[in-house]
Order: sequence, then C-alpha cells, then structure tokens
Amino acid sequence: MSFLKWSFRAIIFVVLLRAFAKDTVVYQVIAPVTEPVFEACFEQLASLWENSIEQNSSNKGNTDNNNNHSKKSENAVIIEEDEAVYEKVQEPDEVLPCESKIKHVTHQQDWQDLQSRTFKGKFTVLPQVACQAESFREKLPEPVSDGSVKDYYGKVYLQLTKDNKDKMQKIYKTFEKIRNKNKLNHKQFAEMVVSYVQSIPYVLVHPESCTKARKWGGFFEEYHDEGKECLPEIRFGLTSPSEFIYNLKGDCDTRSVFLYTVLAHFGYDVAIFVSQTHCMLGINMPAQGDYLKYKGKKYYFWETTAKGYATGVIAPNFKNEVWHIALVRPSNI
Repeated sequence: MSFLKWSFRAIIFVVLLRAFAKDTVVYQVIAPVTEPVFEACFEQLASLWENSIEQNSSNKGNTDNNNNHSKKSENAVIIEEDEAVYEKVQEPDEVLPCESKIKHVTHQQDWQDLQSRTFKGKFTVLPQVACQAESFREKLPEPVSDGSVKDYYGKVYLQLTKDNKDKMQKIYKTFEKIRNKNKLNHKQFAEMVVSYVQSIPYVLVHPESCTKARKWGGFFEEYHDEGKECLPEIRFGLTSPSEFIYNLKGDCDTRSVFLYTVLAHFGYDVAIFVSQTHCMLGINMPAQGDYLKYKGKKYYFWETTAKGYATGVIAPNFKNEVWHIALVRPSNI
C-alpha cells in the first residue's frame, strides 16, 4: 500500500512539473523517459476520441439515410474527424525544434504527381522528436572513412536513417492513409511520395555561414547573390528526416535521405547516389532512363529537388558527373 501511495504521488508530481515547469532543468532530465509515455497516452486518448466520433457519425448517418440525406452526413463525419484530430495542432515557428516552445506542428499540403493526380495530407510533427533528431545529428561522431564523398556521406546517411526510422511513425501513417484513400499501387505510391518532396521549395543547407558559403563560388555564390533562403551552420550540410518534415527546408541530400527512410519503411529497394556536387535518390523499380547497377540490380536516378522529374531522368547539368552509390537499403532498415 505504501508503494502505491508513493507511486501515485510521483506521478502527480511529474504531471504538475510537465504542466507548469516544463522548461526547468529537472524536467529536461526526465523528459526522455516521460515524454514518450505522455505521447503514447495522448495518442490513445485521440484514438478513443476518433472511435467515439466515428460511432456517433455512423449512428447519425443511419438516421440521415432514412431521410435521404446520406451525402450530407458523410461530409459532416469528415469535418468532425478532422477537427477532433487536429484541433490542438499549431503552425511551426521560425526557430529550430530544440528552441521551439510549441507542442505540435502541422503542415497541411496538397500537390500533384506526374499524372496530374492531386493529393492532400496533414503531416503532424512533434518538435521534441525533431529536437532529438537534431541533437543526434549534431553529436554524431565524425565517420571513419576512406576520404571519398561516397564513403563519408554514406556512413552519415546510414546513421541518420537508423536514428529516424522509428521517429517517423506519424509521417508513415499519413502516407499510408493517402495510399489507401486513393487506392495507389506499388509504383503510384512511390510517385506520390516523391512528388510530395519535389513540391517543397528548395532551401540550401550548408555547414558554414551564408557569407563563407558564398565564397565557395559557382552555384553557392549564385544562390546567395539571388538572395535565396538557406540554412547555415548545419553540421554535415544536411538535416535528418525528422528535422526536414518539421521545417520543410532542405536541399538534395536532405530530401534524398528523407525519401530513402520513408520508402525503405514501406519495403522499397532504394539507394542514395552522390557525386562531388549533387545527391539523388535511387530506386530499383521498373523504369526507363539512367541508372546505376549494384549486385546485378538497376537503381534508377530520381531527382528530388524540383517538380516534374520522373525516374531515370538526370538534369543536363549533372549528366557528366561521376556518380557513386553511397547507400543501399540493407535488409534491417
């Protein structure tokens, strides 16, 4: 009995600490343990609420069917469900996730694939999850490599995908809902996911300040001279998948690593290609065009930084690059 009493007091203390003193050092120490527990509880409550809404809506629908108003009832169900799930979700602030004071971030987006199919989705991210991914990337030890771009970045990409694959559950569920709603086949689903990333505006990410990066010349100088947005002083010059879906800002390798993580989760045989200046997704799927071979399989290039690119198409300015496979999906990813 004494154990239960003190356990109950400890729980109440943690709940009050989270509610009124979340930014204190004490709570930050226990947050890695308590936050996943709270998140699991919140998701369970949301699920119960959704089921309740669906049950009530179903009963209402049966009544409306008797009155020949089934279509109106169906629309009401969709509105109620959306409000129940997203009523507490806020738009992102302009700071990095570890500095964010908000609890949820949502991106409500619509886009088209190459077949002009239109898709819509609400992508919900917890800043604390993006913060954990950011912290992991910043503290990741320098990889021991042979000095080549493919070996160095291949090892960085692998660590980021491993760290983020379980942090992306909410994103996987959103893509899965879109697939089921639109009855997409294997190829169409991949096209939907890639076209989503292609629709997001390009933002350059680099490990130096904008001023120093401009001095690298070439593309970097032109990009900054045009006054375009960049993410400066980001270790490795890329952000992890959870960071990317949090702020929707990324360049070629940030996007490729995100897509690699998502598509690998859904069982696709994917790769990441690198050259001295660019990074692209690779996919082992029936297609035409340019590809690299690995263990007898063809991995087709897939550009992620601009709309309209199909598998096997490389932009003219990258045609003469020397390309390497930096990462191929292993069986345990």
